[in-house]
Amino acid sequence: MDKLLKNAFKMQIQSKEGFEFEEFINELFLLKYGVDDYIPIRRNKDQGNDGTVLSEQKIMACYAPRKYSKVDFETKVLGAKNKEGDFEKYQKNWKDKYPNWEMYVNHEISPDQLNIIQGLDGTNSIKGIDQLLSIIDELVSSKKRKLTAYLGIENFFIQDYIQDIINDLLNASGEED
Repeated sequence: MDKLLKNAFKMQIQSKEGFEFEEFINELFLLKYGVDDYIPIRRNKDQGNDGTVLSEQKIMACYAPRKYSKVDFETKVLGAKNKEGDFEKYQKNWKDKYPNWEMYVNHEISPDQLNIIQGLDGTNSIKGIDQLLSIIDELVSSKKRKLTAYLGIENFFIQDYIQDIINDLLNASGEED
């Protein structure tokens, strides 16, 4: 993936907040795992589950604020006095059947976020913008094209794809000499 396409993906992902980010994650993982292995979960009253990867026995949670705040992140994950956090909901509703829990964020992971997630009981991880870009880069071309259409950045994909074809042709002609 060339730098222009990668930056276009990055800007679009970082601009997604709240449910828009959750919808993007659903689109990405439906492309990655397919409809038989990835189950998107409804937005409200999801019991701490924003999506399920059956083959990995994994429950996913999403966090995409307009602006990152350690306190807000802690509340989202751990809860507060009158609010149950996503991890607590996961432990209560899903952990027995799905032992893996993963948090996805629309930005670079902060040391605070990593420490909070690593401090949780069980098999947990956090993935940020860099990991999301890596997942996208691993998609086959046709799925990557669908994702660019979903995000409205098809022109960047077309430029990247044409550049790959030109490079392949130039490399092939150089091999015959």
